[in-house]
Amino acid sequence: MAKDGISFAGNPDLIEWLEGRGDRSRTHESAGMRAKAELGLWRSVLRVELQRQHWTLDEMGLLADVHNGAIISDGVRPGFGMIAMGVIDSLHEYPGSYGEKHKVDEDAIKEKVLDLGPAADNALADAIARWWATNADHTPEGWASVGVYVRDETLGAGGHVASARFPSAVSRHRRADCGEVRCQPAHDLPSPPSGALLRSPQARR
Repeated sequence: MAKDGISFAGNPDLIEWLEGRGDRSRTHESAGMRAKAELGLWRSVLRVELQRQHWTLDEMGLLADVHNGAIISDGVRPGFGMIAMGVIDSLHEYPGSYGEKHKVDEDAIKEKVLDLGPAADNALADAIARWWATNADHTPEGWASVGVYVRDETLGAGGHVASARFPSAVSRHRRADCGEVRCQPAHDLPSPPSGALLRSPQARR
């Protein structure tokens, strides 16, 4: 792939911030070189934030169902993040439906997503969007391909897992068990009120 030269005109505030970051670094980079370093740092932060999160396959099914499509925001919210807002809105609009469909405790998953900080929220939102875009399988390995740590529900937190760090740790028999799991189509949920938009995945066959 050919290299894509990236350039932008930074405002004075941003340039001053980049120069300050460069001055405080060991390499004392220029603003332009520091911008490149900051992008690399941000990518590392997103990757590590995903590695710190633990989700079950059922929980990821619910999150993918709620967040079907591109959901990345260019801003940082002082309160709820993108993931929490989508989950809370959907569970409020269709109480009990998503939890029953995905066999997930709705109160518990609301608490988990509300605990996500801005970086963790952005990392998970991006991973879900990449999972949809790449048509990855709804399996621990499929989620691991976009960096998400999926815990084996039958073994608990200390059991076999697939993640960005351990991509092939799921046992062969467990992989066969979950290989046919798919997010179900929208008709499994109650019909939304007239004019409302129901966000849910298409069946993957």
